[in-house]
Amino acid sequence: MANLTQGPTGYENWLAALRGENCADIFELQLYSDAWVTDEIVIGTGPYTFHNAVPVRPMGTFAHVITLRVSAHVPRGTTDLSQTDTSRYHGGWLADEISALASLLIGIRLRAGGVSRDFHGDDPRGRPRADTAAPTSPLPARENEWIIPRARRMHNMREAIVPLLSTYIHLTAAQAVALVRAARLYQDAIWVAEAQPELAWLLFVSAIEVVATQHQVESNVPADLLQAAYPDLYTTLARAGGGTLVAECADHLARLLRATQRFLKFTLDFLPPEPPRPDKQQVDLIPWKPQTLRPILSRIYEYRSRALHDGIPFPKPMCDAPEFAGWYHERPGGLASGTNDAAWLREDTPVLLHVFEHICRGSITGWWRSLTTRACSESLGNEPGPSAI
Repeated sequence: MANLTQGPTGYENWLAALRGENCADIFELQLYSDAWVTDEIVIGTGPYTFHNAVPVRPMGTFAHVITLRVSAHVPRGTTDLSQTDTSRYHGGWLADEISALASLLIGIRLRAGGVSRDFHGDDPRGRPRADTAAPTSPLPARENEWIIPRARRMHNMREAIVPLLSTYIHLTAAQAVALVRAARLYQDAIWVAEAQPELAWLLFVSAIEVVATQHQVESNVPADLLQAAYPDLYTTLARAGGGTLVAECADHLARLLRATQRFLKFTLDFLPPEPPRPDKQQVDLIPWKPQTLRPILSRIYEYRSRALHDGIPFPKPMCDAPEFAGWYHERPGGLASGTNDAAWLREDTPVLLHVFEHICRGSITGWWRSLTTRACSESLGNEPGPSAI
């Protein structure tokens, strides 16, 4: 994927708009959420504008909150069916791409419905359509016990979206594909977190893995990764075919090497600042230091592997709502806990899901920000600076 020449459709559409290609169509879609969003975006995000739908409803009620207007500058092409090609595939279309990036940037449940107005035709006011693809929001397992509480609060969409989304077209095609795939996984994770937190854990970890793999491939020589991960295999290949065979095999294996270390290094390299915290002694907080978080992240990856390979779900205490006695905690309470024929000691349930959502979103956007910093530095003829966190 390092040599990918085209990115996702929304990315290519933005580039086409910058090249001055004709606008072939304009259409609108409804974006749904249970969060409360303020402000709107009419400049700074290329062919995409985000209009506040101003739904009149209690905060936390699921509704149409944003209208996304799209100017289409790339024609709808036909798919080449002569061979299998999933190099740009992320499971959705342009609206899913842009809504997933917005979901990641704001940190809320946000999903697109169908086209609700099409301006292609003679009527300048557009042709309204019924939204036949409106999503439904999963409900929490227990009423008013929210596992990721901040996702339902008030958020300024312009402040959250514009700074990074405006840099989207500065990424390479391969970076854009990786980012969108990670954003789609994040979008699915936060969407199901309240009803299926065990699944959300897996999706959040996978979202990090996608961009961590891309970062590793771009930051390391594949042969060096192969030598570090499998020194005996490296020696065997070098003896059988020399550097040429080593390089060829390493290119094929680069994305499979050192998965656990890749996850840990990426997450700690792009670790976000600590989440907002109340100044209360009653809250069980995690020391926000790499040496403290590393074993926690290692345990999370171990649980991820058990879930995928042994069918053992993430521990139930790590899937609970964080609010207890009026405060939001960062790890399960008590010396031990048990349910459904299982028991866990306190040290085996080191963190709650809402904290890992913060780490997931922060590390992915931190990586995105570092790419923008590097691209700007290289465009000025300078060496890339340190990653912006």
